[in-house]
Amino acid sequence: MAEEDETPVMPTLETERLVLTPLTADDAAAMYPELSDSGLYEHMDADPPESEAQLAEYYRQLERRVSPDRDERWLHWIIRSRATGEPMGFVRATVAAGSLGIIAYTIFRRFHRQGFAGEATRAAISHLLDEEIEHFIARVNPRNEASRRLLTRLGFEVASSGTAPGTDLFFAADRQSLRLEPAAQV
Repeated sequence: MAEEDETPVMPTLETERLVLTPLTADDAAAMYPELSDSGLYEHMDADPPESEAQLAEYYRQLERRVSPDRDERWLHWIIRSRATGEPMGFVRATVAAGSLGIIAYTIFRRFHRQGFAGEATRAAISHLLDEEIEHFIARVNPRNEASRRLLTRLGFEVASSGTAPGTDLFFAADRQSLRLEPAAQV
């Protein structure tokens, strides 16, 4: 773990169509309009940010890249189009308990169903594997079929689900079960 007052360094990740840049407070201005879309939150247990200023303050906290108690690393990347630099969403990994990566992603609605979530998530997980992270979990709303399919394609399996309606599903994977090669285009 980094020293007490040292911010962990995060790399920029690149794929064929995307550049994943470490999130900073300066990203709030570009991200706020898309994150204000209430439809984006259909399958999430979250609300749109109240203001660009509130989002910038939240991003400033995440910029530390480590929790206040130093038990977690917060790795958040802005997903950008390689061609235009336009933000398309974000992918994040909370690294906890040494070798556990908690994965989450959000793709702005106008970029849905184009394979960007899978491409960005593969890049983030590949980086985490290089960092010796061995186990991964993701939490998904059971109605979010696209995310359920994506995680299954990546080698995740349902690990647990609540019995109450609307309770999220938890998916798990490890180094051996992951499938990170892009799917063949049909």
